[in-house]
Amino acid sequence: MRCPQDEERRKADWRESIVMTAAGLFLKNGIEPVAMTDIAKACDIGVATLYRYYGTKAGIVVEAGALLWKDLLRLFDGIFETDGYRSKSGMAQIEELLGFFLRLYREQQPFLRFVQQFDRFVLAEKVPPEKLLSYQAHVLDLYPLFEAAYEKACREGSARPGLPAALVYASVSHALMAVSQKFLAGDVLPSDAVADKDAELARLVDITLYYLKAAPTV
Repeated sequence: MRCPQDEERRKADWRESIVMTAAGLFLKNGIEPVAMTDIAKACDIGVATLYRYYGTKAGIVVEAGALLWKDLLRLFDGIFETDGYRSKSGMAQIEELLGFFLRLYREQQPFLRFVQQFDRFVLAEKVPPEKLLSYQAHVLDLYPLFEAAYEKACREGSARPGLPAALVYASVSHALMAVSQKFLAGDVLPSDAVADKDAELARLVDITLYYLKAAPTV
């Protein structure tokens, strides 16, 4: 007789396998070109089964997005849990956290394209906000670290106190993601082709750090 817990775990593993397969297709081909029939074929299941479990394509796109954010952040988890990171000053921690977005552009370009397509897809499909809570939770995983680093920098006297940390984080993370996605879309103007794109992103981080720093005491 099968244990109910084992059965639930087997179903959860099966669902995650489907979502991982779908995520791989979205990363490779884009969200729009991938049909539910493509996902079902890749998973070797019937398309009716796919619809029964996920309802619509939007359902599996959202789950794939949450899984991709979760897996991506897992690659960087160890960095922010080390003694080396914890021993750094608050401002140095902030700089390292913002460096995460630079690494996305340098190392995770298919993921950045997926995020851009995800936003367009969700808006076009009018996915209700309550269906995006799991996705949002993973998108915001780094914010508590940023807030803690800012508070540490304030205690050390290296950051201006009283700044809206959530607004600062949202502004700079949105800017870095948007500029990265613009670069990935391709050059438009002749000047775009010769621009140092990596340096432009780094300057956005520098501007943020300059804004956060406390005025020097006279």
